[in-house]
Amino acid sequence: FFRGPHAMQPVRHTMSRFLARRAFQRTFATPALQKGATPPAPAVPVQIQGRPFLPCNENPNLPKVLSGAKDGFPAVYEPHVSPTEQFTVQEWADACRAVMDAELHKCGAILFRGLPISNPEEFGVWMRGLGWRTMGEKEALKCMFARSMSSKNVNSMVRTASDDPAEYTIEPHSEYHTVGFPAKIFLWCEQPAEQGGEWPCTDIRAVYSNLRPEVVEKFERLGVNYQVHYPCRANAHYNNWEDNISPDKEFVETYLADQGYQWKWGGDNSLTYWQVFPATKPHPKTGEKSWFNQIHAQHMTFYTHHPLFVNKPRDDKEGWPVDCCYGDGTPIPIEIIDHVRETVWKHTYAVPTNPGDMLVFDNYLAMHGRMGFSPAGSRKVYASVSYE
Repeated sequence: FFRGPHAMQPVRHTMSRFLARRAFQRTFATPALQKGATPPAPAVPVQIQGRPFLPCNENPNLPKVLSGAKDGFPAVYEPHVSPTEQFTVQEWADACRAVMDAELHKCGAILFRGLPISNPEEFGVWMRGLGWRTMGEKEALKCMFARSMSSKNVNSMVRTASDDPAEYTIEPHSEYHTVGFPAKIFLWCEQPAEQGGEWPCTDIRAVYSNLRPEVVEKFERLGVNYQVHYPCRANAHYNNWEDNISPDKEFVETYLADQGYQWKWGGDNSLTYWQVFPATKPHPKTGEKSWFNQIHAQHMTFYTHHPLFVNKPRDDKEGWPVDCCYGDGTPIPIEIIDHVRETVWKHTYAVPTNPGDMLVFDNYLAMHGRMGFSPAGSRKVYASVSYE
């Protein structure tokens, strides 16, 4: 019955398939991630120069449109096997952490695709599963005290990415909270916008190396004095100190003192506070010097094209939500702010949002932001952070 040179082939093939299955099961007893393709450029070019509600959009030196993602920035990882549901969210968090530990400080940003995360609650479970220092519910609220922009808590690990008007483009920036500086930023997309809403992703290493040396030297020598201004709730049409910090003035003052800020109360019951920070910081893992600041994104020009401030005279230097100057109190010339902003945008790439995408930024190496979108309410993106 089993005669001839090929008589054993069916048995051999059956055994080979069996061994292959066993090897596959052994290889993927835990979830595995593989490198994915560079995200395609957005189907519709992402306008920068002349874009409505984009800070300083009239600057002719800004790029006309953003380039799509470049090879390796952000790096892309996706599950090696399907269905992903055969593993828990915790197991996928372990797999993603291993990739981030090995690669994030090299590439600056990683886009995870295809993870089995379907809602903000599972995003929170994934965040907790990473094992990095995050915040409990009270600390998460405290972490966002005294920030200039608006968002709200969804759960103990997750916030809305931004609740600012949809048409407004949030420039690329490093996250710069008053309580501490996050090491990593996590953005998860539940639902992309119908139009626009791309993620701008900025290569900070390229920004730092392309800024004029004399500009960098002066900022490094003097530092940057950041100021935040809050009207009281009764006079506010944007944020106010009662809701963003506390309605208790004694608590506000204690909080600011604990964080090293100086402050003053205005005759109209407004609050202004300020502190000097360095313009560069060493990366916590590599030790390399990083352009880690908010010079362009916490300058008054960040709000001159905001829908709620677009009618405010630009020569009125008082009452803007934020502003900054050199650490010695001297003004930063507008041409220097322009140079920084131009350099940031020239090294920024547009990453389309897709359902389930998780974009992770090393906060010292990559800036994040949000392009304006429409219609309002169509984009659902959530954020979290971790600390060293």
